[in-house]
Amino acid sequence: MQTRTTQKSRQLRCKRSCGLRIISTSKSDTTIWRFELYNTAPGAAIPGGFKLKLLTENLQPFSNNGDIATTTIEQLFVEVIL
Repeated sequence: MQTRTTQKSRQLRCKRSCGLRIISTSKSDTTIWRFELYNTAPGAAIPGGFKLKLLTENLQPFSNNGDIATTTIEQLFVEVIL
């Protein structure tokens, strides 16, 4: 079984220096998309209470579409399995 991984990163404009990394991993007939939000400032973190939510192309929420930083952390992420 072969695994293929693709990664893209973008810096976002927000009140903090944020980056969004999107990683696609394929195994057999399954594709996993991982959306990671991180602080681009060296040594900085995502503050507690910060939310990451994904929506469909029609701007609709879906099951398990978000993550919330309950404390200060290095990154927030959501994985979507297709």
